Amino acid sequence: MLKTTKTFKNKMKVYGKQLNILLGFGQTKLDKTHVKKLDLSVNGDLFTSIMRQVDIEIENYTTIDKSKIMTVKEVHEAQVRRIDRTQVKYLAEDQDKEYTVDDVHKMSVGKMDNTRIKFLIPHDKRENIENASVINIQIGVRTSEFDDYEYIDWGEFVVYDKEEKIDTRSLKLHLYDHMIDSHIKYTDSPLTLDYSTGDVTVLDLLRAICNKFGWTLKTVDFANANKIISEDKYAELTDFTYRDILDEIAAVAGGFIKIINKDLYVAYPTETGEIIDENDLEKLTLGKKIGAYNTMVLGRSPQEDNIYYPSSAPASGRVSIRIDNNQIMDRNRSDFIEEIYNHINGLSYYVFDYKSFGFGYYEFGDIVTLKDLHENEYKTILFNITVEITSGIKEKANTKEPKYSETKYQYATSIEKRVTNTEIITNKQEGKIQEIIEEQTGASSRMNLLESTINETKRTISDYQSETDNKMAEFKESLDGLNINLKNNSGNNIFYYDTDFWNGDVLESYIDTDTRKNTVSGMGYKLSIGSVSQDATVKNDVYTISFLYKNTNKLDNTTVEINGIAEKLVYTGDEWKEYEKQIKVTDNRIILTFTTDINDAIELADVMGNIGVEKQAWSQNPNETHTDTVDIGKGIQVNSSTSNTYTRMDADGFRSFNSSTGEVTTELTDKGTVTKELQVTTKAEITGLLFQEIEGQTWISKL
Repeated sequence: MLKTTKTFKNKMKVYGKQLNILLGFGQTKLDKTHVKKLDLSVNGDLFTSIMRQVDIEIENYTTIDKSKIMTVKEVHEAQVRRIDRTQVKYLAEDQDKEYTVDDVHKMSVGKMDNTRIKFLIPHDKRENIENASVINIQIGVRTSEFDDYEYIDWGEFVVYDKEEKIDTRSLKLHLYDHMIDSHIKYTDSPLTLDYSTGDVTVLDLLRAICNKFGWTLKTVDFANANKIISEDKYAELTDFTYRDILDEIAAVAGGFIKIINKDLYVAYPTETGEIIDENDLEKLTLGKKIGAYNTMVLGRSPQEDNIYYPSSAPASGRVSIRIDNNQIMDRNRSDFIEEIYNHINGLSYYVFDYKSFGFGYYEFGDIVTLKDLHENEYKTILFNITVEITSGIKEKANTKEPKYSETKYQYATSIEKRVTNTEIITNKQEGKIQEIIEEQTGASSRMNLLESTINETKRTISDYQSETDNKMAEFKESLDGLNINLKNNSGNNIFYYDTDFWNGDVLESYIDTDTRKNTVSGMGYKLSIGSVSQDATVKNDVYTISFLYKNTNKLDNTTVEINGIAEKLVYTGDEWKEYEKQIKVTDNRIILTFTTDINDAIELADVMGNIGVEKQAWSQNPNETHTDTVDIGKGIQVNSSTSNTYTRMDADGFRSFNSSTGEVTTELTDKGTVTKELQVTTKAEITGLLFQEIEGQTWISKL
């Protein structure tokens, strides 16, 4: 847990608390008035290195005022003597005077602590955040009526990437703590440790890495710190980064590695004594208990050559945690395993997920106690934390059930940790052999699984990108032959885009530059006077309904109605606004209705319904496909890119249309063919007559 005070923690629990953000770079500090949004996230697991990520959207620097209201006390504390000729304007009820900073320093601080002054900062003294390479972040909460804020220090972060947002005149910065420094390949810049002396320890290796990156090693006493490393384990591993090596050292230590500012710590789950009451949370979900661990396993894959400790633990009661293929420990695992076991023995925690109104001071690895509304207490470890600050603060945290031999890393940019796992598992009791090749990158994974039994051999190849984008091929061979099963899942939207699925004729679909630039689907609707609805049959559960809308007429009274509950869609001008609503379905139906009283005042896009309390990005319904030239909904429509026509195939027939007039030019149904024009180049048979061309002449014959 970050260093803080009881006052800070109490104020952060107060509804309507006032927050501030300080961004420090060079000699400059910007406060929250210039920050549109700040997001912090940290995700990980035991036996890894941890990296924090921060995304900041800050208003264009040229819009920042050149003056700042401060108290005399704040001027003293700001240590601004280096610019002691800067003018300050003393603001009192009966005076309007100007002083230099030097004059203010000579004032009686005790008498004028809370006197407000305007501190004028010369333009040439200021620095542009766009040029900053590192930024220090502090979060503050107001503790008194005199604008006194108490701060906690999140530390220094490296500016990794930046993007200018022209539409909002703002700058978005992507930052990471100094763990990002280690994302370089070891073989590109190896260490120069002399392993031939036979006395290089794990601590020496960690200290050498810290020296390389200019970090300060704050923890020198940790599990296995003094174990000898006999050779350079990474000289031939061309894909290993220094971050990978830190992961391995964290596993050797039986804990995790983190960096605050440029200080590196080898850390362990730490009891904070904090009790988080459900009354202080927006939502709390509790899951199963993990542990208590009583067995440590060091494994080798794919050959499943494993050792465990202690050997005295009864097989039926083992609750194990495992580390696989660690280069440092591989040749002498038995020398390391006991000290790791001493740190994990008895460790237990509950799976959970909560949303809060913001704490701001919890860290990865903090042990806290969750208390539900019935006063039941559940001790857990914080492994995944996200903090979002806009006009207020929201914080989410969760700890998931660990997966076998899996390591997790999650970032909003392209910096990811890839995990490749290869295993051969023999199960003599079930008479089964499994060969697994698996690769995980962020939230996506690919797997090739071969399973053999006495009766059949089955191979499964899968490519999982998300719940709405995954592919699978399964080949099963037995004495009955070869069975092939292919699956491609590309959408989970309960609503259809095609206007054929909407009840009512006041909806018109369209595509233009605005929808292509500002919506996920690239497609939109325009509403005319009246109502239009779509009725979806679903399983009973909690659903999230979302869409984008643009209301360009202040007199318009458009409403959205979901299962009988209506809300007005407010005026937005030319800006798209997002709508989101969670509902609980108990009768297996969701009816979505839009009603408007003015033509062409309302536009809609990205109409989405998904199961769960979290809004998902728009996707197509699994039963339809829409591209620039092909639409598949209740029928199939192909739009020509070279002529003024489109062709549609429905359940009752096949028709071609003029795109401009909507007129049917050709129709094929069970009644035959109707067409405006017909050209036959060789031969045609019509009700007993034969029309054909012979040597340049047209012959008509009776059949």
